[in-house]
Amino acid sequence: MAGDLAAAGGVRSVVLGDGAERGVRALEFRTGSGLNFDMLVDRAMDIGSAEYRGAGSGWQSATGFRHPGLHEYRDEDGLSWLRSFCGLTVTAGLDHTLFTARPRSSPSTCG
Repeated sequence: MAGDLAAAGGVRSVVLGDGAERGVRALEFRTGSGLNFDMLVDRAMDIGSAEYRGAGSGWQSATGFRHPGLHEYRDEDGLSWLRSFCGLTVTAGLDHTLFTARPRSSPSTCG
């Protein structure tokens, strides 16, 4: 059987073009098993939207995948980038990262 392998899956390079996302380069991955995701090249290779067999995963803020050139790095003590905090890799385990975790001290036992 002959045909285009892209029908089974593949990678496509795109550039986002609307609003704050304008100019963000992304790679769209499609697999034959139903896993589809976007890798955001200009956002440290973070995973943007992701879905498996049509079910979405991850969280996306209302600002979208804001272009890194729009960040004011010196504002808010260097934390202004958090205003466009989204992407599957960045937000995975959000409740366990980003300043909320407190170290637990437990007595160590040596035997």
